[in-house]
Amino acid sequence: MSIEMAVDKDARDCINEGIIKDVLSEERSAVMLEMLTTFDEKLYAEGLREEGYSAGFSEGHSAGLNDVNALNECLLRDGSIEDLKRSVTDTEFQKKLFHEYFPERY
Repeated sequence: MSIEMAVDKDARDCINEGIIKDVLSEERSAVMLEMLTTFDEKLYAEGLREEGYSAGFSEGHSAGLNDVNALNECLLRDGSIEDLKRSVTDTEFQKKLFHEYFPERY
């Protein structure tokens, strides 16, 4: 979809949903022209990258916490308290435990 088509679609969607309907209904062409002439593709792409990074970071952080909690549950269930204590400070040992307990994921 071209930028022009996307802007036109967004303007129609806003009108249909009552968002600044009065302005867009009367000045749609002028608003679209302004949007098209001030559109900064690099700034838009940067915004998308930042948004994607933020979402990816958040998802990765949550997944990491879930994995650590799952490993801790396994170690507690198995009575491996010393392994649990060591995994808190020794990340290489923790990785070894992840491979051992969750070979399908690590």
